[in-house]
Amino acid sequence: MPIIELDMMIALANSSDRLHSTADRLFHAISKGKITGVRIAASALLEYELLLKSKGISEAEIRAAASAIHRIHLPESAT
Repeated sequence: MPIIELDMMIALANSSDRLHSTADRLFHAISKGKITGVRIAASALLEYELLLKSKGISEAEIRAAASAIHRIHLPESAT
């Protein structure tokens, strides 16, 4: 089962990240059902939230980011 880690989540959100186009294609394929059985590591979700908080991102924006990740139709996060 493929596991998405923090680097792919950051790359998806950051268009200047060297992995952005890879992350964009990956998440698009997942959302279209072309790649299945993918999980996001629970630790990656926590790290992502902490990273956003450390950058001064508001709680509302963090919730919106988390919601966007969950709309990709991934199964429950793995640990």
